[in-house]
Amino acid sequence: MKKGDKAYIIENNRIITPVTIIGIHGDLYTCGIPSGGAIRLKRSRMYETEDEARKHIPVEKPKYRSPYDYM
Repeated sequence: MKKGDKAYIIENNRIITPVTIIGIHGDLYTCGIPSGGAIRLKRSRMYETEDEARKHIPVEKPKYRSPYDYM
């Protein structure tokens, strides 16, 4: 990835957000987010395609149900 490329990040383990790479300093990438701000992330937290990002969203585990829930 290089400056000016589009990438995707996962926010809150559930939301895929497109970002634009503004700058690179070592292993940290400064990315512009759609709301107008910027965020600095490691390369490992960024994905080149939306489908690749979707594969890394954790799957929800079934919630524990108490025996009292069935009464």
